[in-house]
Amino acid sequence: MRHARAPASSPLPVSWHAITLRPIDWSAPEASDPANPDYDFSFIDNAVRSATDAGLEPLLVLFRAPDEALSQSVWPFARLGTWAPRPEAIEAFALAVARRYGGLFADPRRPGDNLPRVRLWQAWNEPNLPNYLEPQWVARGATWGPFSPSWYRRMLNAFYTAIKSVHADNVVATAGIAPAGEPVDGDGRMTPLRFMHAFLCLRPPPSLRSDPTCPDAPRFDALAFHPLSTGDPDRPARSRLDVAIADISKVTRPLAAALANGTLGDQTQPPRLWVTELNWETGALPRRVPAERQYRYVSRGMQRLWHAGVELVTWHFLSDPPGLLDGRRRPAGLYRVSAAGAIGARKRLLRAFEFPLVVTRSDASTLHVWSAPLAGAPIAILEKHSPRGWKHVASWPRQEVLEEEVRMRRSAVLRMRVGARVSAAVKVDGP
Repeated sequence: MRHARAPASSPLPVSWHAITLRPIDWSAPEASDPANPDYDFSFIDNAVRSATDAGLEPLLVLFRAPDEALSQSVWPFARLGTWAPRPEAIEAFALAVARRYGGLFADPRRPGDNLPRVRLWQAWNEPNLPNYLEPQWVARGATWGPFSPSWYRRMLNAFYTAIKSVHADNVVATAGIAPAGEPVDGDGRMTPLRFMHAFLCLRPPPSLRSDPTCPDAPRFDALAFHPLSTGDPDRPARSRLDVAIADISKVTRPLAAALANGTLGDQTQPPRLWVTELNWETGALPRRVPAERQYRYVSRGMQRLWHAGVELVTWHFLSDPPGLLDGRRRPAGLYRVSAAGAIGARKRLLRAFEFPLVVTRSDASTLHVWSAPLAGAPIAILEKHSPRGWKHVASWPRQEVLEEEVRMRRSAVLRMRVGARVSAAVKVDGP
C-alpha cells in the first residue's frame, strides 16, 4: 500500500471551469495548447510547485467542465459543469494539462526551470452522483436506465488517450466512485455497484456476466473508490449495493470478473486499486468518532484496505473545513482549524494515518501484529509497557507493511517504534 501521507502524494483538484477564462473552440488546436492565454493555470502551477517542493507527488483530478464543453440541451436545473461533458472537449483540455505538467514546459515564475512533471492523473470525481455528472438516468420506455456509467466511460477513455499520449507511463485513475446511492433506479444518486457494473460492461448486480450491448471497454490503470467511513471499519454497508470498508469485495469481485470476461479491453493484469477519499468526522455527535476511537478506526481501516489490495490511500481533508459543506459542518480533517481558519492542532487521525498499528489475538498464546510505518530506521521494534517503562518484545526489519505474530498470553499495552518515531499505544486483552 502506498499511503498518500506526507511525504507521498497530494490530490490537487483541477476545476476545468475555473481555469477556462473565455469561451474556447474545443475543435481548434488552441484548446490543446498549454500556453493558451484563455487558460489561467496560475493556481495549479503554484499547487504543483508547492507539493513537489514539500516532497509530495501531485495527483491531478480533473472535474467541472465549462459551459462550452457540455453537451447541448443542458437541463436548466443541472449543476455547474456536470451536464454530459463532451469527450472530445475533455481530450483537448486533458492534453493541454498533460503537456503543461509533462516536465518540459517552462515555468513562468522560475526562469530557466520547467514546471514539475505530474505522473498521477484522475478523471473526474464521484460520477455516480448528480453533484458531479448529470444526467444519471434516462427513460427507456416505462423504466429508467443508467446513463452516467456509459457516458463516463467515454469521458474516461478520451482523458486516457490524452494523458498517455504525453507520457505512456503516466498513471490514469478512474474517478473515485461514491459509496452510497438510492436503492431505486431513476431516483437521484446511483449506487456504486449499479454504476460499477455498467461502467465495467457487466450486467446489473448481482450478475458478474459481461453485457454484450456494451460498445467500448473502459481504459484505466487504477480503479478508485470512496468507501463509507462513518463508523467502525468492521461494519458493512446496510445496502447490498453500497460499499463500506468492511465489504471491499463488492469492488474487487466485479473488477476481477471484468478482467476475466475480457471487458477491460486489452488489459491482462488486474488494475490497481486506489482509495482517493477517506475520512472520519471527529467529535461527540452520533455520526462522529470520539478521540478514544480515532486511532483504532483508522488503523483498522488501513489494515482492511491493505488486505483487499488497495495500493494508495488519500485523506479527504487536510484540516477541518471552516464552513459548511452540504449544509453541515464536516470536522473530518487530519488537523483542527483555528477560529481564523488557520491549520491548528494535529488529531489522533493523523497519527494513525502516518503510523497505523493493529494488534489482535490469534489464539490464547499468539498475537497478530500489523503496522505500516511510512519511513524511519531499518528496524521496527514492538514494545510493551511496564511499571518501569517500555520493554522490548520483538523486532523485525522495517518494511512498508509489516505483518507478524508474537507469543504473548497476558493482556498488554503495546506500541511500535521505528527509530525516533512511535505509534500510538494499543491495548490487547488476555485470552
